Amino acid sequence: LFDIAISCKVVLCCRVAPLQKAGVVDLIKSRTNDMTLAIGD
Repeated sequence: LFDIAISCKVVLCCRVAPLQKAGVVDLIKSRTNDMTLAIGD
């Protein structure tokens, strides 16, 4: 899943639990220098 995400210009996660959203942000921030934004819970 990470390999797919880094090949995209934008990744949008809808209707996911707050922990899932945090996990995606943590994964991207720990492995890349890309910008992340999480809105909500």
